[in-house]
Amino acid sequence: MARKADEKASPEPSSEDLEDEDENDEEAGGAGDEAEAEHLLRKSKPKPLLSSVPGAECDSSWVMARSLGMFLGMVALGVAGMMYLERLRFTTALYVVTQIVTTIGYGDFTVTSDSAQFFCSFYVLAILILAAYAMNPWMEALQKRNYEAMNKSWKSVEGVSGIQSYKRCNKLVVSTFYMLMFVLLGTVFYATYEDCHCSYGRSAVPDCNSESYNLCMKSGGYNKNWKTAFYMSVITLTTVGFGDHSPRSLMGRVIAVPWMLFGVAAMANWVNEVRSSFSDVRQAKKERIIFGHKSDHKGMFESMSISEGSRLTKAEFRCYCLMRAGLLNKTLLKEIDQHFDNLDSKDRAADGVHFDDCFPKEA
Repeated sequence: MARKADEKASPEPSSEDLEDEDENDEEAGGAGDEAEAEHLLRKSKPKPLLSSVPGAECDSSWVMARSLGMFLGMVALGVAGMMYLERLRFTTALYVVTQIVTTIGYGDFTVTSDSAQFFCSFYVLAILILAAYAMNPWMEALQKRNYEAMNKSWKSVEGVSGIQSYKRCNKLVVSTFYMLMFVLLGTVFYATYEDCHCSYGRSAVPDCNSESYNLCMKSGGYNKNWKTAFYMSVITLTTVGFGDHSPRSLMGRVIAVPWMLFGVAAMANWVNEVRSSFSDVRQAKKERIIFGHKSDHKGMFESMSISEGSRLTKAEFRCYCLMRAGLLNKTLLKEIDQHFDNLDSKDRAADGVHFDDCFPKEA
């Protein structure tokens, strides 16, 4: 009796309540499906190759440390050789070795003894190969870090404005920044610190007075203004190295060692990125032609139909794909059609062209 009373007391759910429950179940099921799909996506997302290899980061660090150690050892060997064979000071010998590594070659210092020339003949070949091996991982790591930082800083801008064209220019922007930084550094330093200098050692100007700028200029000191400092910076970092302007002071040559090493690498990286950007522009233009919007290819598609219908045969579709890929143009297509018509008109009894029709008959 109590059970029957409870059944009578509880009202039966209406059709509207049942519909609401079904909708809630569907929403809950949909949310669950989305969460499950997202979980599967994260689980199936491929991880970077290096992260799956145990000790990959340690190996990379070891390669960078080993290459740097080998490079510094070769630099020390060159400095010791120049000091012993040419009787140069430590700073001057390091300055000369840096010119060898960067292939700048100002010409303000040259080797004169036979033993030094013999030493340099083999040393130059060895140091250039080792420098290319040693500097490459360091420059790649530096560029990658700054490229990631640039992407992170511009991610919000790209997300808000929807402008994705900046993303492909990030590497070019980073490399341009470093190139300009080293050019500006050389320009400012040498225009201000070496506005006029008497130099020292082998390159010293006889009877030069460096007490003041005016006395230095009157006594024939080496002069650099802002234009010549900028000119020297660009000529140096592009490894042209005319030699008409070069660092003259002790401090200027000490600063020139890291400036030339990293500045030349930054300039070479910038030139490579500019070349790559031109290649990317051509590739993007080609991709726009191939994968452009549907409306861009509608006229081309319709022009391929000989019957002027809305569908293409296999042969017509082949021509359309070749034109879309930029491998065929309308002028060449018309010439091919005209050639076909000329060959087809020779034999009215048969439809189409025979293989023998494509070649002139032998006499």
